Amino acid sequence: MSELQLFVANLVNMAVLLILVGLFARKRAHLCWSFTIYLAAILVGNSLVLFWPATFYTRWFYILKESVYNIVTLCLAAEMTYRVFRAFPGALARARVMLAPMLALITIGVISVPTGIDYVDFVTRYHPQIQTGVIWLLSATAVLAVWYNIPLNRIHRGILLGMSSYLIVFATLSNAARSFGYERTRELLSAVDSYAYLALVAWWAVRAWRSDETAEVTAVRAQELAPKPA
Repeated sequence: MSELQLFVANLVNMAVLLILVGLFARKRAHLCWSFTIYLAAILVGNSLVLFWPATFYTRWFYILKESVYNIVTLCLAAEMTYRVFRAFPGALARARVMLAPMLALITIGVISVPTGIDYVDFVTRYHPQIQTGVIWLLSATAVLAVWYNIPLNRIHRGILLGMSSYLIVFATLSNAARSFGYERTRELLSAVDSYAYLALVAWWAVRAWRSDETAEVTAVRAQELAPKPA
């Protein structure tokens, strides 16, 4: 691991830790527990690689931790779908019909990854396919929320927008690696992916800590402007 990679990885860890602390300090962790678990998994995985690189900065551990991330991300997408639509039974019923087959296909993709898979095959084929499926699931959730005019809180909106945007970048880089050769493009694409993920967690950290004062002020002003009962 180069000094630059080490620096970026440490920044990612700091940002993830800030997000976790912010979620609990602002009492927002309950809004999506699988998101909290996802962040904890990222923090643990990165820390193992940073503190014990001889043991964990290896291809076998990369496949293991990314497989765990895939499972947690799938749970995150499923929980987000439920939390967004649960207060709207009609929309929830239609969302289940549309999104359940997609969720099932992604689950099959996660389960079907063969044991002892080759590292390059995992990086350029199986992993991007699963991530692409998650992109479609999160994007479909966001589109349905807009279609049914369902209000999203700041955390749910940030998860949907942030995760979808990053996974699009990741899938694009994986396709580039498959097209131009993984070994030739590995360092460049890895660097771009690291910066994209750093930008994502930094943005999440800002949203996790941002206060709701603006919303509170708006609500107070709305009450003040409301007509008084006779």
